[in-house]
Amino acid sequence: MVVSLGTPERAGAWTLYPLRVEASGSPLIAVLGDGVRQSQLIVDGQVVQSTDRGGPGFLPFGHGVQSLRLAGLRAGNRVTIALQGSAAPPRIVGNLDVVGVAFDSGMGAGIYFGILLVILLFQIVAFAALKDPTFLWYAFWIASVLTFELAFDGLLPLVPGSAGYSLATINLLSQLAYVGFVTSYLNLRRSAPRLFVIFIGASMFTAAVPALAGIVLRHPAPQSYITVLFACSMGLAIVIAMLRRQAGFTPAAFLVFGLLGSFTMMALSALRDFVGPSSSLLNSAFLDRWSVQLGFVFDFLVFSIGVAYRARFAYGESVKIQAELDEATSAAGHDPLTGLLNRRGLERWIAASTPCAGTVLFFDLDDFKMVNDRGGHAAGDEVLNLVGHIIRQSVREHDAVSRFGGDEFVVVLDGATEPALIEHIVARITAAVARLLPLGPQSDARIGISFGTAPLAPGTSFADALGRADVEAYRMKTEHHARR
Repeated sequence: MVVSLGTPERAGAWTLYPLRVEASGSPLIAVLGDGVRQSQLIVDGQVVQSTDRGGPGFLPFGHGVQSLRLAGLRAGNRVTIALQGSAAPPRIVGNLDVVGVAFDSGMGAGIYFGILLVILLFQIVAFAALKDPTFLWYAFWIASVLTFELAFDGLLPLVPGSAGYSLATINLLSQLAYVGFVTSYLNLRRSAPRLFVIFIGASMFTAAVPALAGIVLRHPAPQSYITVLFACSMGLAIVIAMLRRQAGFTPAAFLVFGLLGSFTMMALSALRDFVGPSSSLLNSAFLDRWSVQLGFVFDFLVFSIGVAYRARFAYGESVKIQAELDEATSAAGHDPLTGLLNRRGLERWIAASTPCAGTVLFFDLDDFKMVNDRGGHAAGDEVLNLVGHIIRQSVREHDAVSRFGGDEFVVVLDGATEPALIEHIVARITAAVARLLPLGPQSDARIGISFGTAPLAPGTSFADALGRADVEAYRMKTEHHARR
């Protein structure tokens, strides 16, 4: 086919290019400029093809390059190419020439798709490993953005006649995923319920308006209006993230930084749609094709760092909380002076361990009151610390040692029932206590220790064994006093 373009004419917002068909033959393609918003191929007064920037592209120019296919035209046809939004004339190329035209845009789209796909796979793996819903929302958002781009570029087959509605539905799902990601990332539902309600309400409004308008008007809302509403929702998310950052949620800084990228790009894209060709900067082909995509790539790269930091931040917070909980639990079950188990801690140990056999030892210090009277409470505390250390070092690591009362200590020898072992342990403790030197300034107070033992056998409660050991220790202490 041999064709030539005539002198263009203006008809309102349209620029009409008459096309003279000099000879019929193999189909050609009219490659349209990047600034074209709408185009029509008119043959003998009838519109036979049309493209719309708000609708899907056409292969092989799906990646933002619009085209009209010139096929079946004869020399007698009256052919016109009508363009809106660009002063650049269409370029007529053969089928083999289209490869070079599509390459530049296709390579950029391939990089864009590749980056998003890698990030998507990483978020899926991260969710499987950490079970954090933020990763799932993030993956859903990226997947919906990829789906929208594939459908918009004509790489995803859509039902004929419903392309606009399909794109609107995918766009709505993308916004829902974005809302879920932001609320989960900032932990709004639990940490800031008021901000959660505001953000959800405003975001659902901006997402629902285009969809409802499309249903009522029976035509999909223009992409420019959807972009404006989405930019407004992102602006609100930036404000909320800044408030969360001021409240001490450190990962929110990544969300603020990331959203600024897409917010700026979407605002420029929307401004371009409304201002039109009056601004050469806003009307640039690069900005027209890649503004939103660059914003999303910037977003997703920053968000990936932010999500990883958030996971680390959350892990650090959980470790901190667990440490505080462990410390509180330990403090509730341990004696603050000696660090040994207290009465409650020993009861918990018994409930958790429940030894099938063992021995309960009850120790009661002799003449401890004299230490406090002559050396002061500081000397008494030091004696209790030393005695606790002696008992702890004289038994096995898995045995329980507790300061049961003021100067009373209880030991549970887990699984130890041999008389020789028990006598050896008791002898070590009593001998070490007897060797303690007088403590405190100008104090000659010396202490001794009385003890009682009781077997802890199946069918015998700890309270019964403890009672028998206490009675035996009291009897020994009475004997010690009777000898003086």
